[in-house]
Amino acid sequence: MTDGSVLGPAGGSRPRGPAAPAWVHDGLAVYNLGAGPPLLVMPNPQGMVRAPEAHGSLAALLVGLGRRVITFDPPGAFASPRPPRLGLAEMLACTHEALQVAKVAPPVDVVGHSQATLCQLALALATPEVVRSLVLVGAVDGGWRTTRRAHGMPWCWPLTDPRRWRFAALAGPLAVGRANLGRLKRLQRLYTEASFVDRHLAPAVRIEPGDQRRPPPRRARWQASIRQVDLRPRLGEISAPALVGVGRHDPQTPWPDNAAIAAALPAGRLEVFERSGHYPFVEEPERFTAVVAAFLSSVPG
Repeated sequence: MTDGSVLGPAGGSRPRGPAAPAWVHDGLAVYNLGAGPPLLVMPNPQGMVRAPEAHGSLAALLVGLGRRVITFDPPGAFASPRPPRLGLAEMLACTHEALQVAKVAPPVDVVGHSQATLCQLALALATPEVVRSLVLVGAVDGGWRTTRRAHGMPWCWPLTDPRRWRFAALAGPLAVGRANLGRLKRLQRLYTEASFVDRHLAPAVRIEPGDQRRPPPRRARWQASIRQVDLRPRLGEISAPALVGVGRHDPQTPWPDNAAIAAALPAGRLEVFERSGHYPFVEEPERFTAVVAAFLSSVPG
């Protein structure tokens, strides 16, 4: 899974192509988009992602707010040739490295979506001095047990819904490393289509000839690497102002659980997007942008 950028040797090369990394530092691709006060977009750490965070709608909206957006490709994904190790420690180390490479002095606002929010919460716990504020979109606070507790996919579907069993059949082999790229893409197609209220906005997931014989990316085993993680008991230690945004119809990270996360954060607040699923920045971009802009402008200092 690659974005097609042309990479030179690691350590500061500038690949060609749209939204190419500004630096590739020891195999970690770091992006620098826009201008203004710096802001870190935490990338999604799992192998289900179709494109670099720098190419996505969330980064574009934040650049449109007049912010300098720093983000990176996790090791083994897209333009980062560094071998992946998986786990929260890897993502936090890459975050510090990306800020250093971009010469951004903390504290910094940190924005993320879905599984990236787990990394944001871990960052705020491990190094609170780095985090000025958090914007958590479709938040999660742990591994699959916390998703089950929250009734996220596939537990959001009743036992009579065939999607529940199809999800389990596709995801099971991925969890134990016995799947192929075709299976991963079929799972990706299933949960992507279910994650939008307006299904016309869901990006197409194309299965190419030969995908059944290709292995999935190693980052597809992200969920296995965080299996035992549960940050819920420690959320009260996070003092940074936090905005938790969630779609009312989000099947991956249901809004009641996001409300619980917001309530557990001492300076947390919840914003529910009534016409959205898992991607409110795609389904309600104008309101999403206004809410995030108001929140960031309210953060002291």
